[in-house]
Amino acid sequence: MNARELALNACARLRREGDQSFEKNLELLRREGAQDPRDRDLAERIYIGAFQNRDFLQAALAPYVRGKQHPLLKDILLTGAYQLLFLDRVPASAAVNEAVKLCRRRLNAGAASTANAILRRVSTLTLETVPLDAPEGSAAHLACRYSHPLWLVEELLDRIGYDRTRRFLELDNTPSGVTIQWNTLPGRPAGPDPDFDEEARRWPGVEDCVTVPTLTKALRERMEAGDCFVQDLSARLAVLAADPQPGETVLDPCAAPGGKTFSAILAMKGEGRVIAGDFSSGRLGRMEENLRRLGMEKLAELRYRDAAQPGAYEDILADRVLVDAPCSGFGTIRKKPEIRYKKREDLGTLPELQLRILKESAKRVRPGGLLLYSTCTIFRQENEEVVARFLREEKTFHPEAFTLPEPFGIAREGMMTIWPDQAESDGFFIARLRKSDE
Repeated sequence: MNARELALNACARLRREGDQSFEKNLELLRREGAQDPRDRDLAERIYIGAFQNRDFLQAALAPYVRGKQHPLLKDILLTGAYQLLFLDRVPASAAVNEAVKLCRRRLNAGAASTANAILRRVSTLTLETVPLDAPEGSAAHLACRYSHPLWLVEELLDRIGYDRTRRFLELDNTPSGVTIQWNTLPGRPAGPDPDFDEEARRWPGVEDCVTVPTLTKALRERMEAGDCFVQDLSARLAVLAADPQPGETVLDPCAAPGGKTFSAILAMKGEGRVIAGDFSSGRLGRMEENLRRLGMEKLAELRYRDAAQPGAYEDILADRVLVDAPCSGFGTIRKKPEIRYKKREDLGTLPELQLRILKESAKRVRPGGLLLYSTCTIFRQENEEVVARFLREEKTFHPEAFTLPEPFGIAREGMMTIWPDQAESDGFFIARLRKSDE
């Protein structure tokens, strides 16, 4: 199969199985992948791009579609339209002709004729001339142009205004790159080689992290050797805000896949006690493998525990507790595009679960100790409102200001939302809470 048929098959499976199968189908596409790396890369790009821009592509096709279409023809039109509107290096004639060939091979001559007529008309459009059924500058226009739910766009506009909302949505539809953190334990190579990728982006104030466009073969080898691990900048900033020190006891009750645990161990220079737990034995097993790879297996104690259950860590009293709570994940759409298609009601009882975990974890903080609450979402009901409810009920805790490197600055109220447009990292929330000494 060529690149376009690989992408088509993945899109068809996704349509049948639902948006939640996006990642599974991407992995299957990679396993099916063509021999030529260029074909494999093109297949991935078409599959991901057609999914990320689904609403916009359907709007581009809508004026030319008549009557009911076979589901597979719809998939062919969607992937064809994506190539025509978004891939500059794919000639329009090639995109149309390949779609026609797929129709002949997978459907019939009538479908091929329909695809040819529709896609030739789409080929005359640009991103700016696709007719959208909403006035420019409106929430509905942004929602369709960037294929995000209207309710999310409206909430973003209310929080950060038009220009930053548009940037947020644009970033969600672009490749995220990969941020890695270097393993600075003794005996490990100190950071990148001298000939490290010139496109790598470094972060002032977070010198142990670097963002690269993709994981090269050389970097993968460094990861396998335990010299570094994947860690989004926002997650690294959360550990900076927690500021664990050598010799302390640190509890990470919702630890998997483990990035914050690894960062805490490094911040503590391998000195002290780190307890990390998770309710998923599979995720905990993978975390154990990564600890061994990084040479940290003796520096963390793993616990199979559910942090929401009373007494989950009743044998622990920690100087710092890092609660990275389960959340809706709307700050990570760039990496997990299927999240955008969740409904508002999918947030469900998450705030109640988050509050329960926060309250249970607070019991494990020693007097004078620190409780850090974080999520990878940007909604107040999962962030500021959860913290406010917690503080109303737990009078021994109070917010504590913290400072992060620029462009993030000072969180004077002890809470900060990190927005993707600030450093092209995950959307994230951090709250630093201090327990009184009494």
